[in-house]
Amino acid sequence: YDSTRADVIDSNCAYTPFVGTGYMEDGEVSSCRVITAPGTYLLTQDIVNNRACMRISNARDLIFDCQGHSIIGPGADDYAETGISITKSENVTVRNCNVSGWYNGIDSYSSDEPSSDVTIENNTLSSNLYSIGLRKNIWNSTVINNKISEGYGSSSRGVYLFLNSSNHLITNNLFEDVSRGVYIGPYYGLENNTIDSNIFRKCSFYINDASHNVISNNIFEYGGIEVSSQGVSENITIYRNSITNYSSQGIT
Repeated sequence: YDSTRADVIDSNCAYTPFVGTGYMEDGEVSSCRVITAPGTYLLTQDIVNNRACMRISNARDLIFDCQGHSIIGPGADDYAETGISITKSENVTVRNCNVSGWYNGIDSYSSDEPSSDVTIENNTLSSNLYSIGLRKNIWNSTVINNKISEGYGSSSRGVYLFLNSSNHLITNNLFEDVSRGVYIGPYYGLENNTIDSNIFRKCSFYINDASHNVISNNIFEYGGIEVSSQGVSENITIYRNSITNYSSQGIT
């Protein structure tokens, strides 16, 4: 973690603390840092930061619980800054966080070693460009009971699946005033994802270059479902969705 140097003095001697990047073990968290060890981590206060904040890396069997606290970024136009990042990790849960003002809110992205079994639940995300990313080499994850609203700009995305992102369940989430509530695509490996029982309010669903995905039991208000013709999508199942108050075609 990043800290500010401060000498500590007692009656016997002076201490010079280590200053630089550190790694947190199981316990309470009050500032941005890298987390690698298994355990439960509880955020104890709100954080305002202008650089990448919580970094969960090479971890397994880990819970990060914000306890309702906020992680606030520099603004969604600050390219590639991320509130909570997850890389090369397995069986990680991020819950009860308020995440706003980031280019990427909560993001899993692994360029080489994959991540799997990530759960993102009971979070509130607003004013982000990409609120939740399951991007590149991530499998078997769940996005559940989150509220995602007020996306930043006309390209904002609530949940974004991209490049080898498969076997995910996206369920019981509220998407509101986001350009694309869920955006899947493009490129390969976007298979066997289920988008079920969500509410899309003033936003739509988009899928491109994917296969064997299911979109079911969702409610769309002022938004619809778009299966893009730009890529090759096959075996897309769409059923029991409600689409109301949409000026264009509900499913295209």
